[in-house]
Formats: sequence, structure tokens, C-alpha cells
Amino acid sequence: GAILLGKTRTNELAMGGWGLNTSLGTPWNTWDMNVHRVPGGSSSGSAVAVSAGFSSFALGTDTGGSVRLPASFCGLTGLNVTANCLPRDGIMPLSKTLDAPGPIARTALDAAILLQVMGGRAAELVSRDLKTGGGLLGTLMRGGGIEGLRIASINSQEREICSAEVLEAYDGACDTLSLLGAQVESVSPVHAYSEIARHMGALIDAEAYEMHGDDYCALAFCASEYVRDRVLSGAKLGADAIIRIHKERAEMQSGFLNAIREYDALITPTTPTTAIPVDEVDDSALLHKWCEGFPV
Repeated sequence: GAILLGKTRTNELAMGGWGLNTSLGTPWNTWDMNVHRVPGGSSSGSAVAVSAGFSSFALGTDTGGSVRLPASFCGLTGLNVTANCLPRDGIMPLSKTLDAPGPIARTALDAAILLQVMGGRAAELVSRDLKTGGGLLGTLMRGGGIEGLRIASINSQEREICSAEVLEAYDGACDTLSLLGAQVESVSPVHAYSEIARHMGALIDAEAYEMHGDDYCALAFCASEYVRDRVLSGAKLGADAIIRIHKERAEMQSGFLNAIREYDALITPTTPTTAIPVDEVDDSALLHKWCEGFPV
């Protein structure tokens, strides 16, 4: 029942955290109309459309941060759901293990409404929940206190990755949660976020090559150098290596969940830096520099 306003811009093959598009131009982050700053990627145009007021919400896909990053850089709410929580019909695949569609909106309530609709709940039932206060939407609308909740925060090692501006905002959020009655404690998972990020990146590259390797192996296929290099790097991982990555990923998940099992939530900064001017970055920098030490 939604009205389609248009198609938004993205990174080539949805690969890239800054949201750069060298072929068609990079969407302008509306929080600074004087300096062209990165909008975040890969769902860059979706976030800009919402932050600019063109649309109440937009859709994106998230494999390694592609909803969360643009939502963060553009000052919005982005929801990355568990893989297979929402149908992926019609979505061009990047990583069959990690791909997930998700909403980008102004508020958590808007994102929750979209989650319900994207999951197949009839629009009239979502509207009824909003009116009667039923279901997930009713829970959000009623609010409720967080007194007594235990919330895990990042440790000193992860804080070193973040810029001063990000830490100021993050610490302000933690302080607010504490004032509202939550118990915020630093936690150190078994595996550093940088190690988890490396495994995630290798899995994305391997599965991207499986889906798109034939195209990117063809020299006549028009592609950016960065994306071609990443896709072709996936060819270096054989079947045994991919099986090992999946096994290690399952072990990491188990260890990580055990480390935070006593907590009600884990909060981290979404990005380690604020939106950087476009002319100061290249699309590989986020993975090779920032994300080596931070989970996206």
C-alpha cells in the first residue's frame, strides 16, 4: 500500500561504508550543506532521502553495516534485523549468509511500524495496533521504565578507536540511561570486535564472488577498481576455508552471547567517527582503517 517515490542511489554492488558512488555521484549528507560529507553506505541515497525530508522512510539492505552506517551518519534510526527475519525476495544478493533488508526512518517507532509491514503484517492490523496500543507498537508507545536493567557498554580498548565527538555522544547516552535507572557496565567479549569484523569481511567477499564472480572476472564488465578487487579476492578462499569461517563464526557467536548473557542489552557507537568530507576518504578506507577495530 505504500507509494513508491523513486529509486535511491547506493554503492556499487552494495559494497562500501562511506556511501561513495564514483559513477553517478555521491548523495549529499544534509546535515552540512556547505561541505559535501559522506552519507554512509551502502544505502546512502535511502538515508539522504529521509534526512532531506523527501520521504518519511526508506528501505535499505544491511550485510556489513549498509543500513546502520547511513542511518548513523545522517542522524536517523536504522534497523538491522537478524538474517532471515524478513523476506529477501527481489533483493540482489551480496552475501547469502548476512544479507537482510531493513528500514531507515526518523524514529524507533517508525522503524517498528515498517518492520511489521515488511514482515507481512497487514497494514490495517498495524494501524489498529497504533490506535489500540496492541502488539510491539503498543509496547513502544506506552514506554515504560528501564530501572534495574543491566546494559553492557564498550571497554577501553574499543573506546580508543572512536573519535572524541563520537565518545561525547556515546557517553551522554550512557549517562542518560544511568539517570533513568539502568546499570551500565563495561564488558569485554571473548573476541575483539576487530576479529569479528575480519571474519565478516572475508565471508562477504567469498559469497560475493560466488554470486557475481563471473561478471567481475570479465575485463569488459564496467566496475570500480575497489569493488572488483574485493569480489575477486573472494576467489582466494576455497571451500575448506569457507567452511572453517562458518564454523569459527558460530563459535564466536556462542562466546559473544555467553559474555553478555547476564545483560539486557549491549550498546555501542554505530560508527567510530562522524561524517567525514567526501574528498578526504576513499571507499576502501572504512574497512581497511576504521572497521579493523570496530564492529559495523
